[in-house]
Amino acid sequence: PELDLATLLRNGLLVCEAELAATFGSALDADDAVSKELGALVKFAHTQSAVRLARAQAGLDDVQRACRHWFSQCDVLVSPTAPQTAFPHKQEAPATQACFTVLANVIGAPAISIPLPTGKGGLPVGLQMIAAPGDDATLLAVARAWEATLRR
Repeated sequence: PELDLATLLRNGLLVCEAELAATFGSALDADDAVSKELGALVKFAHTQSAVRLARAQAGLDDVQRACRHWFSQCDVLVSPTAPQTAFPHKQEAPATQACFTVLANVIGAPAISIPLPTGKGGLPVGLQMIAAPGDDATLLAVARAWEATLRR
């Protein structure tokens, strides 16, 4: 309940963009080096203060500590994969599409999405499972059990 996924996503992106800028520096400034979208993100990171970057990194560290606590109490975290059902193929992806999947990326944990029976309007929904970092075997065993149950 204390996890603000939108803030986690913004913090994670900001830290990644700042690391890209620091690693590749002026190579990212070339017009043909990266997409315009990536270039804009990296330039945005350059406009942020060191204090803002430090706060973003501290927020990521807090989430990693919280997850270690959660995984001391359970084997797998379960959530929707996305905050909505699937969207038509030609439609632009919703801005919130990655809000639920960012957690696994930030903590370096294995995750899997299992398609569930169709939701509202006949569009599929996904169930995401996240295991502790390095616990891929448990994640796959739980996912396999869920899929077997869904097939019944």
